[in-house]
Amino acid sequence: MNEAINSILASAHTTATEFNISITLTSADNPKFIVVPLFIEEMTITEDYSNAYAEVVTVKFTVSPLEYELIFKNMKDLLAAVTIVYIDAQHSKLVFDPPPINRKYKAILKNPQNLSTKFTTGSLRPTIDQPKTEQHVSARIPVELQMIEYEAYVIRQQQFHAMFSNTNVQALINHIAKVYNIPRLYLVKPDNTHTWSNIVIPPGKSISDIFDFIQVTYGVYMKGIEFFYTDKTLYVYPPYEMRPVIPYTANIFNAPEGAYSGSRAYHATDSKNISIVSTTSVDTKDLAVSSAENTGSSKSFIRASQLIDNFSGLTQAGVRVSHNNSLTVSGRNSRTMTRNANNDRYGKTTDNIFHEASELAKWNATLVKLGWLQAVPYVLRPGHAVKYAYDDNGIFVSKSGILEVVVYKIAHQRRLDVGNTYSCRADMRLRVESDLGK
Repeated sequence: MNEAINSILASAHTTATEFNISITLTSADNPKFIVVPLFIEEMTITEDYSNAYAEVVTVKFTVSPLEYELIFKNMKDLLAAVTIVYIDAQHSKLVFDPPPINRKYKAILKNPQNLSTKFTTGSLRPTIDQPKTEQHVSARIPVELQMIEYEAYVIRQQQFHAMFSNTNVQALINHIAKVYNIPRLYLVKPDNTHTWSNIVIPPGKSISDIFDFIQVTYGVYMKGIEFFYTDKTLYVYPPYEMRPVIPYTANIFNAPEGAYSGSRAYHATDSKNISIVSTTSVDTKDLAVSSAENTGSSKSFIRASQLIDNFSGLTQAGVRVSHNNSLTVSGRNSRTMTRNANNDRYGKTTDNIFHEASELAKWNATLVKLGWLQAVPYVLRPGHAVKYAYDDNGIFVSKSGILEVVVYKIAHQRRLDVGNTYSCRADMRLRVESDLGK
């Protein structure tokens, strides 16, 4: 473990981890409006893949009273262009590897206030009768914006409904991406390859619920479905897959809390993978055993199609009831407290084995919460495969899994000749293989 960590830290010294942030506020309705805050206090980027379909960004800064009044008057059509440029802090110069990050957001002004109802005009800005004073120059109004990626905001306004014939779910999802004008689709190949004679998407479906509807109604993956839009890309993948086969992996090594303090970077990257040394506290919660005992380790259900066509038949001996009307779904290991015991639960009547299997896969995991210091914003992606490694009394242990949540917290560090510099901490939640019940 120490050898792996040391090799990461040794190659990480050239990685840029400080950067400059600039935000330009404009209006979709007023081309003359523009405000550029001089100083960003803090910025948080939340990518919660398990509970949201797009990132949520909050940013805090201060502006002059006049600038605040302009923002207040244009808050209904507020846009924010965010640019992040990395800095070589040792030589106080801008660097372009990693390349600059440019994002466009729809911005919402939190806790808006009409300054004219609270202050007199002369007390906050100069007038003919009251020239500019030190108070006018120093007066600053705090601003907090909540932002969503502009394309995601546009997509969420669109509703979808349609009828398809001779279609499978992979073709259906590809068609939805085209209807929403999504430039790029990252789609893990569905487990369900069945072709339906008819697929019906009822009115009122949107990007927030259409994929859940397809999973519950027709079935896509055996291990749940997740969807997330970011950077002009829609990701659709199974979130409970503990061994995802995808082209990028985060190798995360758990080091003692507070170790290697003073390092300029705690990660190393190549073209596809990133290796991270976590030196923060770690919190784990295994879901497997409690779920197996309380909600069951397998599910049995009546197959709906058999009820209609083949539930019973008439023979010379009388009515014959089919013995192939039910189906049971279970994991390879029951994870119950008693070895080899099975806690079977009866489910609803359905033909959708994918949804039923997903309900079992959801709980067969361990959740791991940890942090990454000197992080790089936006580098982790939805569905990012992870390998979490730790030392178990001198034994190197590695678990496979998937990234569920990452929250980037950006804070001001110092001011250099090239401007204000910022650094980032990322708090992550991983879903990895359970080691209970073996």
